[in-house]
Amino acid sequence: MAADCKSAAPCELRRFESSPVHQVFGVVMNKLVVALGVYALLATLAWTTLSDPKFRFATLAILAMFALRTWSWNKKLESERREHHDE
Repeated sequence: MAADCKSAAPCELRRFESSPVHQVFGVVMNKLVVALGVYALLATLAWTTLSDPKFRFATLAILAMFALRTWSWNKKLESERREHHDE
């Protein structure tokens, strides 16, 4: 016997922690971890492969500058997200 639509229980709207709103922070944090890991890998490769100390330290300084910029960008996004969420 087939059930009709009227006999079905009403659907409830549920909030899950896996909703896109809750995933934004996780995605950004994962991107930050990956980016900082890539900078660390490049720094290790530069340290082991460059023999001239002048080029080695210049390369490490540039990588550190990019890592700091990436970290500060992440902090800016977090603060903007908090301000938007508080409104």
